[in-house]
Amino acid sequence: MSKCITKFSFVIVPILVVGCNYYIGNNDLIAKASQILEMQPETALALLESIDSSTLNENQYANYVLLHIRAKDKTDQTISSDTAIFKVKDYFIKQKKWKKAALSCFYCGQVYHSQGNIEKAMQVYLDGEQLLLNIENTRKFDSFWDDKNELSIWTSKYIIPITLLICMVVGITHCYRKSLKKEKVMLSIRQHHYDILTERLEAYKRVVLLERLMKTDEKGQLILKSFKTVVGKPSADCLILDWDTLYQSINEMLDGKPDRLKEIYPDLDETEFRICCLLFVKYNIPEIALTLDLKESTVHRRKTEIRSKLRLETRGDIEHFLSQI
Repeated sequence: MSKCITKFSFVIVPILVVGCNYYIGNNDLIAKASQILEMQPETALALLESIDSSTLNENQYANYVLLHIRAKDKTDQTISSDTAIFKVKDYFIKQKKWKKAALSCFYCGQVYHSQGNIEKAMQVYLDGEQLLLNIENTRKFDSFWDDKNELSIWTSKYIIPITLLICMVVGITHCYRKSLKKEKVMLSIRQHHYDILTERLEAYKRVVLLERLMKTDEKGQLILKSFKTVVGKPSADCLILDWDTLYQSINEMLDGKPDRLKEIYPDLDETEFRICCLLFVKYNIPEIALTLDLKESTVHRRKTEIRSKLRLETRGDIEHFLSQI
């Protein structure tokens, strides 16, 4: 029996010795890393990464993970994959180690933020704030860790405003980026629509010119009618350009400015109003005359009457005035 005990002792004692050395050695490394973290984060990180985390007990592992993510953050390394901090936070809450739990909440938020999960980041920041409110008799320290390797946190006078500020900045940044992206898409669509309307107006000009040149020729009228079916959509019996279609294009292109002109200056007759619409889109006198089937002298005379109704000077710039509507 005594021989069996002796043999068993030779086996179990070395195992216990090795286990104790691992435990003591790991504690020393974690304590050393904690002491130098603020001033020498690179050295602290190297010490922590020399530890085999599989040999740590639950409490050691929790402290190791929290120190490790802090060291990586202080050395500007990415922490998006350090999700072990999530379980560490729960461990500290379960153990009622509120200070370490609060700091773990902060780094959980940092991990979520680096992953682009803004909503979860904001929620965990607020959870950390609530933990701080539950801590009684907290005091301000010069560092985050005291001589007993315990986390020292600023009072809620500083932490709460900082946490709220971080949440606000993250939220505003997210909303701004989303709004900017939407605005760029809308501008692109608007520019495309504007280009289409511009091309349509140019097509109308060509149709009008063809009408005036070919209206006395029977064969030319047939060609013109086929062409206008594509671009102008006039009635089958009409060769004159459909004003309603042209007006709709101009009104869309100018965001309803012609409609507002009609409301503000109802004294303008139909011909004067049409001249103003064409001036809106930079038609010159010959183009206006061709489009409305008027003489150029008539267009000049009508512009004088328009100036009077718009209360402009005798040679006032109608185009500039219209652009201000």
